[in-house]
Amino acid sequence: MDNVFEHALQQFGGISVTGFLVMTLVMILIASGILIGISFGTGKNIGTINMFAILALIIYVNIILQMTILGRSSGSRIGIDLSIHRSQWSGGTDFSRLIRLYSVLNVLLFVPFGFLVSLFTVISGNRAWLQCVVVSLLSLVSSLLIECVQLVTGRGYFELDDLLCNTLGGFIGCLLAVILRKLYHTLCSKEN
Repeated sequence: MDNVFEHALQQFGGISVTGFLVMTLVMILIASGILIGISFGTGKNIGTINMFAILALIIYVNIILQMTILGRSSGSRIGIDLSIHRSQWSGGTDFSRLIRLYSVLNVLLFVPFGFLVSLFTVISGNRAWLQCVVVSLLSLVSSLLIECVQLVTGRGYFELDDLLCNTLGGFIGCLLAVILRKLYHTLCSKEN
């Protein structure tokens, strides 16, 4: 089982610490410039929570880019797989364990995306379902973009399973944000 887990993690590519830090710094500087421009233009304060969410999203996006595209060599993985590997989930072979692990890792990969994006797409009232739909669609589009870039650059396979698992992860992340927000509001209303 250890070999299966190591093999699965190797497929996500290597992350260059120097490249990660430089790219994160550049992305933070660009985002800061945009936010300062928006703040001066509108006269509104961005807010601490929004700044934290933006910083976390920048770091997360950079990690995703390093893992799925930049940390892999061009032409190392070429192909399209439009099958759903549900039939491979059963059984105790190393291949079926690897398929299950890939699926779980792809879901977990997009949970932070769904959570962080949901901080920017707050839909008030009893329409939290609409927020989860919007975040799920954004997860699907983002995953599709990653899969297309991987296909074009040869840095990853275009896999339907990845699209489904990433979208599910985004949905779960949004659901967690909605639940935490409701708990927070419930606790705050009890204190008052």
